[in-house]
Amino acid sequence: MRSTFFGLEIGRRAIMAQRTALDVTSHNIANANTPGFSRQQAVLSTTTPYPVPAIQRGVGAGQLGTGVTVAEIKRIRDAFTDQQIRQEAQELGRWATRRDLLSQVELIFNEPSDWGIREAMDLFWQSLQGLSQHPEDMSYRAVVRQRAMVLADAFQDARRQLLVLRADVNLGAGVKVEEINAIAQQIASLNSQIGKIIAVGDVPNDLFDKRDLLLEQLAEIVNISVSERHQGMISVNVGGALLVEGTTAFAMVARPKVDNPELLEILWERNQQPVLIESGILRGMLDFRDGDIPAYVAELDHLASVLIEAINEVHQQGIDLSGDTGQPFFLGTDAGTIAVNPWLEDLNRIAASRTGEKGDGSNARAMAELKHELLFNDGTANPSEFFGALIAALGVDTQQSQVRARNQEILVAHLKDRQEMVAGVSLDEEMTNLIRFQHAYNAAARVITAMDEAVDTIINRMGLVGR
Repeated sequence: MRSTFFGLEIGRRAIMAQRTALDVTSHNIANANTPGFSRQQAVLSTTTPYPVPAIQRGVGAGQLGTGVTVAEIKRIRDAFTDQQIRQEAQELGRWATRRDLLSQVELIFNEPSDWGIREAMDLFWQSLQGLSQHPEDMSYRAVVRQRAMVLADAFQDARRQLLVLRADVNLGAGVKVEEINAIAQQIASLNSQIGKIIAVGDVPNDLFDKRDLLLEQLAEIVNISVSERHQGMISVNVGGALLVEGTTAFAMVARPKVDNPELLEILWERNQQPVLIESGILRGMLDFRDGDIPAYVAELDHLASVLIEAINEVHQQGIDLSGDTGQPFFLGTDAGTIAVNPWLEDLNRIAASRTGEKGDGSNARAMAELKHELLFNDGTANPSEFFGALIAALGVDTQQSQVRARNQEILVAHLKDRQEMVAGVSLDEEMTNLIRFQHAYNAAARVITAMDEAVDTIINRMGLVGR
């Protein structure tokens, strides 16, 4: 038989449940702008009705409800969308990094412009053409030497900046490894906290949110795969090797390569094996460091080397104003070492003549005509065409990376919109819930007041007749 206070207990349960729902709603509103927060929902459920089914149960009108309780505080989250975001964020990190770094290479070459290598070459050819018409004029000879120095400086400066950029990217890769290790430690720590909380029967929704946010950040840096483990914990793999397993994080190290100490290689600290990096910001940085920069430096060196050899060959066939055979015009073997021969500080040493006559500028003209010589790509391109093809290839690579990065940005943004539709906090919806739970709370309070009056009648007013 149910108690006289049965109705009071139902009211108490209603007040407690609606208050909890109000607390959850307040928490949602408070975190409406918190990054990574997923809205939560108090799932209400009826309590066990009275009486429970039994063979010896007395006959009655039927079971009576005993009230309401909060069965769980549920985190509204789409795990499939989370997985998609992590996968696509890896590719976004890779292509966005490549796009940004290639844009810096474009700034280094600075083409087309009035200060780039192409302009320096054109001015050098023009100065030689002018010298061929005025071989005895010292001002023309000074212009040739000065513009040759400008060309050499342009080559050296471009190559130096490319190598500086490569060194910066190399150091940046080491910084990213430290960032990965820090995030892995945080995930392992959250795993530990989550496991302990779940073990006592609670659900750590806010800790789940923090961990998911860290996984998104990690996915932008390196390729990861995530697996569920017991007690709400997860494992994180990078290239098939464990980065996080439960409460343990396995660190990476970035150390100088044995064959090239200037560059870093990324290894697992536990066994010194290479980390298989397939995507993410780190993959973009390594591809650029080991592929793009060496390729552009090699092309620049090839251009400078061929020009040095061709110009020196022609210059050494000429005769200077002193009647001596021309010396090498340029020293060095590539874009990093090209320099005007100090011998030419004496402007008389520029061998502009082929015949030895002072008014003959045929050798200077022959040097100027190298502008049109098919010296590159198996005799199919002149210097300007070769350099133009290099810049065009850079433009194509940059445009491709921009398109790929933009496509990934659109895709990730779309997935995050989907995630926000599910997990995001709608203030309008929460205000509606606030009013709904408030009215339910007030109604439950009225139930208790009514039951209190009924009990007061039983206790204080019944049995007074006949006293």
